[in-house]
Amino acid sequence: MGFENTLFVNSIFQNLRQKGELNYFQRKREPEIDFILKREIAYEVKATPHLSDIKRLERVSNELNLKGFQVVSKNYSEHENVVYGFML
Repeated sequence: MGFENTLFVNSIFQNLRQKGELNYFQRKREPEIDFILKREIAYEVKATPHLSDIKRLERVSNELNLKGFQVVSKNYSEHENVVYGFML
């Protein structure tokens, strides 16, 4: 992860932590979920999200019985469940 992406993830963390308790989740053989807010909503931070990122986050969120999920993007995406960092 480059410096610019690290700053982006950190800025998302700073925004979300003001809204409540933050956790993360990781299984041994799968990528992690970057943030889980209030044990209810999963957030995955991506510079440019792909449909596979959204589907994976949806699947894991459902397995964990979370109320929702969103992929936070730095770049434009027409996919549903994608928001921009400045919209948090």
